[in-house]
Amino acid sequence: MLRRLIFAFANRYGIGFFVYCGVAAVSGLSEWISFLIALSEMGPNAAAIFAFFVATTINLLLSRWIAFRSVRRMHTEIILVFAMSALVFASNFLSFVALYRYAGVDVLAAKVIGTFVGFGFNYLVRQFFIFSAIPLHKPVSVVLRLRPRSDQRDTTA
Repeated sequence: MLRRLIFAFANRYGIGFFVYCGVAAVSGLSEWISFLIALSEMGPNAAAIFAFFVATTINLLLSRWIAFRSVRRMHTEIILVFAMSALVFASNFLSFVALYRYAGVDVLAAKVIGTFVGFGFNYLVRQFFIFSAIPLHKPVSVVLRLRPRSDQRDTTA
């Protein structure tokens, strides 16, 4: 039973999840690059906050255009994405500070690890709360043209 539920979930949301992985990769890279650029002008804490705003804006735009089905007005989605991202950023930032300041981890490595802390939460909140729970993309079985098991019987016998 659990296996069926997992496969049904993966079938329905799998393509969208992989698209969001691409969105997250672009957002993450933009965060790290803007963080490194900002480090030349400000301290690590301010640079992390600046990088958060850059990455969240990019993530919002890409999420709205290619990853999820938009069902709200743009200003509502902006508020929700930034509010939820702020919660994720808090855990991201606390991880960063703990690793960088207290564990002695390299500043960029601490930033990268902090970014990964929020990935799963970001996907779930965007898919099921901010944007529509109805996926933007077709199910995996449709994209790969897979037939259900009942249709895959041997007709040569």
